[in-house]
Amino acid sequence: MTQERINNTSTCQCQSKGILSVKEACSFMDISKSYLYKLTHHKLLPFFCPNGKKIYFKKDDLTAWMLKNHQFSKDEIKMQASDIIKKAKSRSQ
Repeated sequence: MTQERINNTSTCQCQSKGILSVKEACSFMDISKSYLYKLTHHKLLPFFCPNGKKIYFKKDDLTAWMLKNHQFSKDEIKMQASDIIKKAKSRSQ
């Protein structure tokens, strides 16, 4: 098996699992192991440590964490501003 096929296989397995190991979480989030440990050390990322040594992650928790702090596009901001202005005009009438 080539390295690319091995990587694709492990990625597919990671996508179907609900609980991920450190290695799988790093692959899923596309971050380094040291950064993942930094996030867990500072309690910025939810994780589980059932036996006090190995840590595991819920895939849904990782997805939710990655989707935090949404940055709106200029079009979204313009639409929000337009909605606020329309509401303010309708209240003043």
